[in-house]
Amino acid sequence: MNINNKLKEYIEGNIFTSYERNDEGHNLKHIKYVIDRSLKFASTIENINYDMVYTIAAYHDIGHYIDAKNHEKVSADMLLNDKKLRDFFTEEEIQIMSEAVYDHRASMEGEPRSIYGKIVSSADRNVLIEEPLRRTYSYRLEHNPDDTLDSIIEESRIHLVNKFGKKGYASEKMYFEDMLIVTGHTPTGFIDPEYTGQIWKGNNHIVIDCGAVFGNPLECICLDTMEEIYVE
Repeated sequence: MNINNKLKEYIEGNIFTSYERNDEGHNLKHIKYVIDRSLKFASTIENINYDMVYTIAAYHDIGHYIDAKNHEKVSADMLLNDKKLRDFFTEEEIQIMSEAVYDHRASMEGEPRSIYGKIVSSADRNVLIEEPLRRTYSYRLEHNPDDTLDSIIEESRIHLVNKFGKKGYASEKMYFEDMLIVTGHTPTGFIDPEYTGQIWKGNNHIVIDCGAVFGNPLECICLDTMEEIYVE
């Protein structure tokens, strides 16, 4: 896949620098992660415009420092109003990219309006629970500095349960096959109390530590069939 070098130079020199203003969970490291995953998912689609995929991922969190709660709209507007992008894209392509940025959040109702929105939305999902936990913790630490550490940790845990737990709003919004991570060490009940003593699945991540040390069942899972086996 080839990205227009002039486009990359513009984005790296003028857009990437804006991410210095964002919190740790939405910084340039995260953007590059989403770019890499977006291009990987795009490679499975015929006749995809890689310049568009790259640009969408590069802009998707750019407005976070302006309005974190509505950053998808702010970021979409910033892309739409960037006159320099007219050197590389048609008005129709810019509209599609703006809509994809707007549609990238997991909390959005319904599905993204285009394949480009589905690509960036899927790429924005982290495959390990540790990374979303770090991101949500750093966000709350920056935006609620007067809260106690215990309060920040608990709010972070509740947010992750609402997002990735049973019926979580992000747990089903993955539109491409991704790597499957299987981990132990952290008992599933610590991730979501409803999963105490049960295998936890979400976000292409399976946690198989059901907390036998606390008296819960010993478990295993067959990755070919996803059959779960528990031993009391």
